[in-house]
Amino acid sequence: MKLMKCVTMLLLGSVSLMILTAFSCNSGTTSNFTVHIEDVVLLNDGSTVQLGGVQGVAVSGHFIADLGSPVGSTTSFFAGTDSSGNILVFSARIPAQWEIDWGDPRCANQVIDVVNINPGDFISYPCVDVQAAPFSATPNPVNETNLLPMTLQGSGLDPTFGMPEVDFYNLNYAQKSASSEAAC
Repeated sequence: MKLMKCVTMLLLGSVSLMILTAFSCNSGTTSNFTVHIEDVVLLNDGSTVQLGGVQGVAVSGHFIADLGSPVGSTTSFFAGTDSSGNILVFSARIPAQWEIDWGDPRCANQVIDVVNINPGDFISYPCVDVQAAPFSATPNPVNETNLLPMTLQGSGLDPTFGMPEVDFYNLNYAQKSASSEAAC
């Protein structure tokens, strides 16, 4: 009887170990990826300043083709970026080729991109700020520690959705230093 009990316990232990092993085989494999939209200002000299993620950009993605042994089952998504400019796509069918589409009226560019995505990838796209028609500012440059009244002259400024706002950035840190709403 004791022998039978020992054999039964040994068999139960072996079966339990096989079940645990089967469920833990892919525990290190993730089938998530992130799409990021970054706010970028294009300066007159052609250089750029990155200001952080853009919230609320509508992004869609569609699976096209496998690139190996896929994990995950999600084959499409449509979502808005979070406060950091990110969309985390859970349980995506990857590694695979996907089409990523996005556009936003705050950005001068619209993207339709076909990209190869692997587990854990971070795919970043720039949102190039829409600039008003050429204008001049006085004073120029601006001393952030001693802000004086400023005059903007030019065309293309439109108060349809509110008065234009001027933001001042410290270009060494890409950090907003001050902001002002235009007055008539």
